[in-house]
Amino acid sequence: MVSVFDFLDDVDSGDIRIENGDFVTGESTLQHQRDLLITEKGQYRLHPDAGVGLASFINDDLDRDDITSAIQAEFTKDGMAVGRIKINSLDSIEIAAQYK
Repeated sequence: MVSVFDFLDDVDSGDIRIENGDFVTGESTLQHQRDLLITEKGQYRLHPDAGVGLASFINDDLDRDDITSAIQAEFTKDGMAVGRIKINSLDSIEIAAQYK
């Protein structure tokens, strides 16, 4: 599998991380996965069809198959090989996926 490096952001604030006056870079696969999970379709101007939009599933009945399919499709479109997705709840999703 491939390691993906990008600018890292702060998990809590979403702001880009800066240390010693410089941008922080590092392995970013988990960051990309998190971003795809929370992004609603239409949020990225250049890629309006990107995103799972987990928040949109909150008021719906928790249909694990629909959520699993959405995650599988988005991660695959982004170039990841998805090994396993286990949804315990919307607060607890286990995903084994890496970039090819």
